[in-house]
Formats: sequence, structure tokens, C-alpha cells
Amino acid sequence: MILCSGTLGATAWRPGQPGLAVERAVEIATELEARSITVLETTGEAPDPAAAADHFAQVCELAAPAGVDVDIEPFAWSGLATLSATAEIVRRAGCANGGIMLDVWHLVRGPDRGRLDPEHLDLVHGLQLSDPAPGTERRPVTLRGECMSDRRLPGAWSAEIVQVLPGVPLELEVFGLPGSPDAVAAAAYRALELLTIR
Repeated sequence: MILCSGTLGATAWRPGQPGLAVERAVEIATELEARSITVLETTGEAPDPAAAADHFAQVCELAAPAGVDVDIEPFAWSGLATLSATAEIVRRAGCANGGIMLDVWHLVRGPDRGRLDPEHLDLVHGLQLSDPAPGTERRPVTLRGECMSDRRLPGAWSAEIVQVLPGVPLELEVFGLPGSPDAVAAAAYRALELLTIR
């Protein structure tokens, strides 16, 4: 299953967070009939969990009447870099439509180093699939640069996590592959198909 997610990361979902107003993000998701919106912590500073949970709950409550889920995506250079830190905020918020968008590349290349804590799996509402390029952890490149220019098609890491989280909606997020856009898209969807028929 490929989900229709409105990944509106630059969303002002808490004070000091730059980006699109939450109300507009929900409007866009509703117009597109998106299943969810994804919010990011982009300041690089770890938020107070209680305060962040309150703000996250407000977004969830705003989105709920439209039938839209709201997911936080952890990533390495964020103030919410780990699955556990993100899960704490989602659990404190206590909203049925609140969850986590888990990007396989960030899980593997971030501080979690590919470890999926079973305690938080129930909060994962969506998976973004791509694999790190082999040996990237030894290259002199920033994580941000690698993230945007050196991802690979879903492979072993993605397959393992899809098996751990069966039934979770999937989407592709692959950057930096050589070839024409059409060829890359065809290869990416074929990789996704191979993962989902196992």
C-alpha cells in the first residue's frame, strides 16, 4: 500500500518553529484528501516534552474533524532525533490521530542506528522507505548532504522494518539516484512492490 501523505515539515506547530501555519497545513491535507500530515522539529533544539506534547495535541485536535492524522518525523539533526524522544511527545499528547512517521534512512543513519524499540512500534503510523548507500558512515559528508543526495532504493533495511511493521502504510523517499526521473520512479516502485509481496 502506498499512502497519500502530506509531508508539510516546515509547519509552525509549536512556538519558535518556523513554517506554514498549522491551520493552512490541515486545509491543504483536506483539499488533497491526504491521510496525514507530517511535522518536523527543525530548530535543532530538543523541546520540553510536556510543552511540545501540548502543542502537538492542539494540532491533532485541529486535524481530527477532517479525518487527518498528524505524525512527527524524527531525524538526525532535529531536536527530536530518536524514536524514543518522539514517542514521549506523542504519548503525552494522547491523541488517537497522533503518531510517528518513521523514515528508514533516518532510523539507520541517525542516533538510533537502525534499532527499533518494540515499546514504540504501536505509534508508527507510516513508513518512508529508502536505504543508506553502503559505506556512507565512513565518508566525509554531512548527514544532511547524504540525506539529500545519496539515498538508495528500498533494500535490506527497508525490508526488515516492513516485516516488523506489517500493515503500516508505506511511501517512497529516495534522493540522488542516477538516471531519468521516469526510470528512477519505475525502479523505486518495483523495489517497493518486491517488499510488499513478501
